[in-house]
Amino acid sequence: DINAPVPEGTNYEIDIPRGTPKDVLVEINQVLKNSPGGDHVTIVIAGSGGEDKRINLPFTVKNNQVLANKINRILS
Repeated sequence: DINAPVPEGTNYEIDIPRGTPKDVLVEINQVLKNSPGGDHVTIVIAGSGGEDKRINLPFTVKNNQVLANKINRILS
């Protein structure tokens, strides 16, 4: 069922473009910390030569469309 809620504890990835300024990363971190929940997040920063840097966050979040929209707005 497409409308069924995603079970808590799901792993999500957030793709961060290479060269994203530090202040943008700090803002994303703050938004994530302000959305506590049971979902694990991995930040994927695009690297040179196809080597991406993967950072598993030490905290969990409640991932939903509102959170995704906030992150997309920050990155655009």
